[in-house]
Amino acid sequence: MIYIIQMKKSINKKEAEKIISKSLSVLGLSEDMKTNPLIMKEVIKEMKLDDFESTVNIFDIQEIQTKEQEFKPLFVDIKTALINNHPAIIEFLELALKKDWLKKSDNIIKSAHILFILEYLTSSICNNDVFFDEIHAHIKTKEKEYGLDLSNPTKALFNLYNLSHTFFGSIKALTIDPMMIHINPRFRDFKLSEEELKTCYKNHRLNYFEYKLLKRKNKIKSFLELGKLNIYEAGITDYNKGFKANALCAEALSEELNNLNINIRYRKMLIAPANSKNYFYKQLKENYSIDFPVSQGWQSLYVSWNLAFVLGHLDNLDILFPKLLIPSVLSVKSNQFIEARVVSLWLSIIFYIFRLEENNSLSGPHNRLEMAQEFGKINKKYAIELAKKDLHESEKEFRQLYNRYFSHRYRNFFKIMKNFF
Repeated sequence: MIYIIQMKKSINKKEAEKIISKSLSVLGLSEDMKTNPLIMKEVIKEMKLDDFESTVNIFDIQEIQTKEQEFKPLFVDIKTALINNHPAIIEFLELALKKDWLKKSDNIIKSAHILFILEYLTSSICNNDVFFDEIHAHIKTKEKEYGLDLSNPTKALFNLYNLSHTFFGSIKALTIDPMMIHINPRFRDFKLSEEELKTCYKNHRLNYFEYKLLKRKNKIKSFLELGKLNIYEAGITDYNKGFKANALCAEALSEELNNLNINIRYRKMLIAPANSKNYFYKQLKENYSIDFPVSQGWQSLYVSWNLAFVLGHLDNLDILFPKLLIPSVLSVKSNQFIEARVVSLWLSIIFYIFRLEENNSLSGPHNRLEMAQEFGKINKKYAIELAKKDLHESEKEFRQLYNRYFSHRYRNFFKIMKNFF
């Protein structure tokens, strides 16, 4: 509740709604707009899904390429989530309107279509094992066609580095597959014997990192470590590039993961935006999913922190912003957030890599550094609040831990990473 209360002191719900509506308008978007099938067809082809077929009648990829669809159900869920649970984003939008940072463009329209596809793919993967298995197998085949066979991690890391030109970005791409193994219906119960795991590895059903992860006794701890690697690689990049306010958030987010090991479990639940009236989610059924009890404050900080990070460092924001702004990431209950987050990250990273392979990258806004710095300053106060509320640390104690980690950031990062080799 601290996050909602803080927002009300500066921006009440009525004001927040106005900020969102004006932001949409300035960006050339509206709740009443419909999809363009031609843009959908273009995006589906870029995602290498134009030849994907599913036996499950959940999300019809062919239909969205021929018929207009309503954006309104998605935009309503996004607006509700932002107003209720994501005050830092509202504050940033208010500043962006004042600074005249938001502009109309064809790329914004295309990004809305990417958001549409990412939302329904993510929801379908999280809530249906057959769909998960089919699309996962399809994308893994496409990866290999592009020389990204992760069964050879050294070769894959080299190929990823040649594409992204960043070591830490390559590490993120390399570690997302092992995170997916925790929700993969073939492996998530961790009941396979060591001999069965060896067979899966030899038959290329598991890559090297997945095999190493599933062999470990404490597999949930491995998942937490992968999460920390993903957070710290971004935090270190922020720190090195001078975005130290945003790097502070990485410390708060990572610290909280240290306390979750015994509380993570698997159970049947429907991963869907809370209180949504979108008919799409009505057709879904409860599925065996990972219950990962982060707090609402953690979920909120993660989203705004990562938005500021990608704004400051990465191109192709039309792909990377939607992965954080889809309803299944913004609006789900906080204990369901991690599974949806992992899936949307996996989909967007693969799409990002495919685009890099095509040498068809989209540059970010010219004033992105200023925007990211200001966003980081907004996030910083929520990081300090999270440390007080969830970690029971004073601001002084929290800053000491932050300085201790980042003064030896490479050593500390590789301490975690070495567990996977």
